[in-house]
Amino acid sequence: MLSAASHVNVDETGWKEAGKRRWLWVAVSAMCTVFVVATRSGKALHSLLGETYQGLVTSDRFRTYLTLPVGRRQVCWAHLKRNWQAFSERDGPVGRWGLAAGELIGQLFHHWHQFQAGDIDRMALQAYMDPIQIELRQLLERGQTLPLGRAQALSREVLALWPALWTYLVVENVEPTNNAAERALRPAVLWRKGCFGSQSEGGTEFVARILTASTTCKQQQRHVLSFLTDAVRAHQAGQPAPSLFATP
Repeated sequence: MLSAASHVNVDETGWKEAGKRRWLWVAVSAMCTVFVVATRSGKALHSLLGETYQGLVTSDRFRTYLTLPVGRRQVCWAHLKRNWQAFSERDGPVGRWGLAAGELIGQLFHHWHQFQAGDIDRMALQAYMDPIQIELRQLLERGQTLPLGRAQALSREVLALWPALWTYLVVENVEPTNNAAERALRPAVLWRKGCFGSQSEGGTEFVARILTASTTCKQQQRHVLSFLTDAVRAHQAGQPAPSLFATP
């Protein structure tokens, strides 16, 4: 079902398997949420999504996501906001540059919240964003001349991802942040802090499967324990497992 989704939110966080570094990935679609534990690589990303996946992906700007076409991405604006906030706290031209970008991003979220509340329609949202896009692009071009290598690098990086900044303006049900994936990961992060990861390959597989089952059941408003009970009974009876994606 995930590979057939038109849009997914993807994120990853650190995990440990017998003390070795692993990564817990999550992909959230409208109907299901899938977890896997793997390396932090393009191969792991495409294995999670399915090699035939052709939909849109919302994510942060980690380099692994560069394996996806920029035209099929939405970059998380919350991460960009934090990046520019750090620059705004500096003195001189870099600080002023960061402040100017922060003001534009504030306007971006203001208009997005207006759209979410139903106060403006999509056409008005796009119209409000036109001058913001122009000013932001000018800021990024100026950022490449600033006396700070990190500001120059961010400017080049964001300009290269330019189409992926604005997918949410034209595609229904795509948001400018990656909150859906971050919320899905939060319980897993708390679990990791309490158990310090898994101790075997089997334990790691259990983590991915139980998180997938429990999160997807909740997403579909299905009773988690009932699904797990049915799955255990089917296994004991030698019958096929119940579908996680069946109509409740």
